[in-house]
Amino acid sequence: MPDGKLTLLIDGDIIAYKVACACEHAIEWSEGVWTLHSDLKEAKALFQEQYEQIRDKITADDAVFALSPKRNFRYRIWPEYKANRKDKRRPLVLEQLKAWMTEEYETFLRPGLEADDSLGILATSPYIIEGEKIIVSADKDFKTVPAKFCDIRDWEVRETTEAQADYNHMFQTLTGDACDGYKGCPDCGPVKARKVLDGLSSYREMWPAVVEAYAKKGLGEEYALVMARLARICRRGDYDFKRKEVILWTPM
Repeated sequence: MPDGKLTLLIDGDIIAYKVACACEHAIEWSEGVWTLHSDLKEAKALFQEQYEQIRDKITADDAVFALSPKRNFRYRIWPEYKANRKDKRRPLVLEQLKAWMTEEYETFLRPGLEADDSLGILATSPYIIEGEKIIVSADKDFKTVPAKFCDIRDWEVRETTEAQADYNHMFQTLTGDACDGYKGCPDCGPVKARKVLDGLSSYREMWPAVVEAYAKKGLGEEYALVMARLARICRRGDYDFKRKEVILWTPM
């Protein structure tokens, strides 16, 4: 794609899940007898409406939907990753809708990468997709990616610098993410995390402070490194496309 064009990098997981949920309908056939059904045609139509809404909000030349495989590299380094969601039922037509998306739209899916990671790589690589790019999602974790990001909850486009992204990565390493099932440093909420990182601006400065915070809780650097790798959304250089493997983050 020539320079000067704008490509939307859309979180296909979030859009597909939202649509699949919206298309589930419960029917009571008789007193106390209920079934749940979905119409894939309805889901496709609603997906197209969602896509058109995005294109109405942000004028762009092209779009790519990132999707996740069933397993990603985080499960390998932290078996409890998203364990709080393992018993949650997936929407009925979710997988069929994703399969249709790959046929009808340009999608990006690679082994081991969550959709977030794919978006981070596409946004920070100047080679895979050229020109300007904006990540489109509702995931707050994109503050750890040095890129432009549009939050579909308010449609505001924000740009995160590399220094800000590095800081946010270390901040999340300390606070963890309860939604994703990793706790970070014990008893380290946002206020304490800011105190740990106060006045520090690079990985070289921040990482020793993060390790020290974990050490005060009786946890070693190896544990802190696992948390940092869980918190890291992949960027350019974090994936080996030949081996189809994530290159785990390592402190500088």
